[in-house]
Amino acid sequence: MPRHRLTDREFNAIRHLLPKQRPGKPGRRWSNHRTVIDGILWITKTGSPWRDLPEQLGKWQTVYARFRRWTKEGLWARIYQTLLKRLDALEKIDRSLWCVDGSVIRAHRSASGMIPQSEKNDELVALGRSRGGYSTKIHVLCDGEGTLLGITATGGQRHESTELENLIASC
Repeated sequence: MPRHRLTDREFNAIRHLLPKQRPGKPGRRWSNHRTVIDGILWITKTGSPWRDLPEQLGKWQTVYARFRRWTKEGLWARIYQTLLKRLDALEKIDRSLWCVDGSVIRAHRSASGMIPQSEKNDELVALGRSRGGYSTKIHVLCDGEGTLLGITATGGQRHESTELENLIASC
């Protein structure tokens, strides 16, 4: 099995969550979902630009368009929640230790000009002023085995302890 590709077992675990192929509808047939997902995984794991996607994983425009569509439709979140429920049912989530951490991501200087600056707007777009300037903070919650259970984004000045309840509620 080449690197960055789903195994048969992994693909079968999410197959039922993917949109149905559209036979009989006008237009081109969709590219194979599995190939597209393998292309998306290659991009996310290598960090390469979309245009550098190897040809055997499909056309980069198709893979990118499907990634964007599925992101907007919330498909990735549904897949992740389904897999977490399966892990929980198999008692593979270590509930004896939960770890919370945060990472500050500096905003581009033009980010503050998107909408008028106010506390309400900063919370809406997860931006805030911290010592390092305008930034966003990503908060994550993991179990004792390192399984990601929850993730939230806030303004950069927010401390992890204040976000704990939201992280727990998100999983």
